Amino acid sequence: MLQYSVILCSTLVAIPFLLVIKPRKHALPPGPKPLPFIGNLLQVPRKEAYKVYHDWARTYGPVMYLRIFKREFIVLDSLKAITDLYEHRSSRYSTRPRLVMAGELCGKEDTAILFMKYGAKWRQTRALVHGWMNQRNLENYSPVQVLAAHRLLSNLLDKPEDFSEHLRTSVGSVILKLTYGIECSPHEDPWIAKSEALHKITALASQPGRWLVDSFPILRFMPSFLPGASFLRWAKKSRRIAFDLVRLPYDQIKARLTEDSENAVSSFVHDRLLEKRGELTAQEEETLIVAAGSLYAAGIDTLVSILRTFFMIMATYPEVQKRLQQEIDSVVGSQRLPQFEDLDSLPYVACVIKELLRFNAVAPLVPHSLDEDDVYDGYFIPKGTWVMANIWAVLNDPSVYHDPSTFNPDRFNPTLGEKAEMDPTQIAFCVGLGRRFCPASYFSLSTLFIDITNIVSVFNILPPLDENGQEFIPPLDFELGHIRTLKPFQCRIVPRSEDATKLISQANVVSH
Repeated sequence: MLQYSVILCSTLVAIPFLLVIKPRKHALPPGPKPLPFIGNLLQVPRKEAYKVYHDWARTYGPVMYLRIFKREFIVLDSLKAITDLYEHRSSRYSTRPRLVMAGELCGKEDTAILFMKYGAKWRQTRALVHGWMNQRNLENYSPVQVLAAHRLLSNLLDKPEDFSEHLRTSVGSVILKLTYGIECSPHEDPWIAKSEALHKITALASQPGRWLVDSFPILRFMPSFLPGASFLRWAKKSRRIAFDLVRLPYDQIKARLTEDSENAVSSFVHDRLLEKRGELTAQEEETLIVAAGSLYAAGIDTLVSILRTFFMIMATYPEVQKRLQQEIDSVVGSQRLPQFEDLDSLPYVACVIKELLRFNAVAPLVPHSLDEDDVYDGYFIPKGTWVMANIWAVLNDPSVYHDPSTFNPDRFNPTLGEKAEMDPTQIAFCVGLGRRFCPASYFSLSTLFIDITNIVSVFNILPPLDENGQEFIPPLDFELGHIRTLKPFQCRIVPRSEDATKLISQANVVSH
């Protein structure tokens, strides 16, 4: 806090001209009353901001205005407002807000499609990802996904207490294999460790209100040796990690292709390089590097968050787990593990996955921005404003979802017809909305299906035991970051039977 105060005081003296406010023809949306100069800095919560904004919406309405120093924010707290701007005005609301720390200083704007500004580079990168990860190509990836699911079962059998690490290894191995052709180690893989390190950096660099440089970009030009400039030294180290993560695996595959093209493993990067015979323009190469790196980093974090929530839900809602197992047993039997061919015969599994997406809200606040002034519902929205869609609010709106705090897959039961509640997939499984909708959503859904069905077919996931040997339910406590993820928790993972244990062993033998 001392460093923060020193920089704040310096800024107050150095840049008073930033307080000049231009007159506006239309009123800004309502919101909590700001303080002079700092605006709503002291009112913006550091934890679960999406819940606080939802509470504020009861007073100020579904379109709210905030200000932190000179940065302006608008929170959209209803599905209608989000749809009106992100979908119906997608050409205007498809860029990203300026993130000086995460995007510019730490390099995320140049290394991840999630942080890119809307424009030609973003469109080319997204088109490359979408062309490879679209629904038509899913069957090409299923053998790798099935193999990883079977190895996951083996790891859970050997060391169930390390389930979070096993999930990251499993998801990471699929993405790295498909993206770069890299075979991951079963434990403590260095490539997956790099992804986890960058995830922590991104979460820290993206925290709203944490970095004064986000409000006063001129601070980025401070000499890094000055007192109070440690944020610049940290950003420089973080930037190197971000660029290494996307560049090192690409360079490795490119070198292999040059040295031994006949034995190089097919992958997203390999196949693109082969198409061009290794002769890419500088722009094409940069696009390929960022597209592959975006899959590598962002894909792992999102899927692991959802799968960890699944383990918590199974321990908390035993009746849901029992119904899942009954459906899978009736379709698959006990002599084999579930396959993708079983998907259409397992409607309750599909309902559980939809409810996971709704309940977890892995991206609770999705920020977009605009490059020109706009007016919505009579309110002025200045260019450069952070326009944040409160996805959590929509997925927990009681007018859309009955008793939203309860995990209830039956709300999506297809037999309900028109009475079934709104499918959350389009809004919940997003790295963005409108033109920024996640291009890897079909792949992610298929990974969730094969992992979830395999896990519950052979394991019971039970609550942990306290010091007295009594079961207790861990709290639903989420970490602060650019995605919503549960804090570490415990559960018991026990084979359902001796036959289930044998099935795991047999699958593991085949996988090797």
